[in-house]
Amino acid sequence: MSFFRRDPVTGRWTIINPEKKYKKTEKNLSSPEGTGGLKHGGRTFCPFCPGHEEKTPPAVLIKETQSSRPWAVRVVPNKFPALDSSSLSVLTTIGIYDRMSGFGIHEVIIETPSHTTSFPDLELEHATEVVRAWKERYKDTSKDPRIRYILLFRNRGGEAGATLAHPHSQLIALPIIPRLVMEELDGSQKYYEWKERCVFCDMIRDEELQGLRIITSNDNFVAFAPYASRFAYETWILPRKHQSHFADVEGQEDQLASILKDVLGQLDQALDFPAYNLLIHSAPCDEGDLVHYHWHIEIMPRLTRIAGFEWGTGFYLNPVLPEDAARTLRTV
Repeated sequence: MSFFRRDPVTGRWTIINPEKKYKKTEKNLSSPEGTGGLKHGGRTFCPFCPGHEEKTPPAVLIKETQSSRPWAVRVVPNKFPALDSSSLSVLTTIGIYDRMSGFGIHEVIIETPSHTTSFPDLELEHATEVVRAWKERYKDTSKDPRIRYILLFRNRGGEAGATLAHPHSQLIALPIIPRLVMEELDGSQKYYEWKERCVFCDMIRDEELQGLRIITSNDNFVAFAPYASRFAYETWILPRKHQSHFADVEGQEDQLASILKDVLGQLDQALDFPAYNLLIHSAPCDEGDLVHYHWHIEIMPRLTRIAGFEWGTGFYLNPVLPEDAARTLRTV
């Protein structure tokens, strides 16, 4: 059974799960989506492939397209969740230490029946259904009053933390707003109090005016290398229209799927199918529309390792100028 513990110095929460075993990541998870699975009876076995549906918990959502059978997208509860939806969210204090039971929701979005089809190679209709599955699970999960924050993320490659190669993403719903999200909210609130404008909207305007770090764009979304990129080839995707919650993507799923296919394809071609983490940052579930916060996607290729200096200071060492990274991605 997992539980949260809070650091009394920083206020940072940690999820501790003594029952969760260490998983050895596979080295072949990034070519393009990898061919790795689990060793099962002396052969490689993937529980996400068609015909193995009984190896996962029952699906909570199934999407179909004309070209994908028996299904296009399946969403299932994680068989080995970081958090447990059956737990009660109870806070207890012992001296200076706070602890909370490990309530939360953890789901897996299996993006395609094909074990080796990369997201950029999906048909646009299929990729759009993946985005719709993200949105629908986000909206449905956010209805639980105990949930305060939802993170949608995609790990590709062993270096990025993936333990299965089959293309998939995950949703974790939390009863706590993560500290990093609070820092974003606080920073954007201070900028709004100073400028009376959304800092993310200003980023989009300045990036398009300068044109130095733009990677690609369409009618509804823009992708660029952020000015102070932490990682080589770090890429952000933002909706042009001010939206604070990911659920606001309603009606724009095809445009988001299209730019994701473009950006992930550019990264694959330029960097030879790198491992990466993709994160969707959104406003907390219990907040209404926020004038100062803008949901967005962050993609971090895992080309270098975070070492002692980064952990000890919070500074990042990025060996690639963001302007050069954007130029390289634009040209592939």
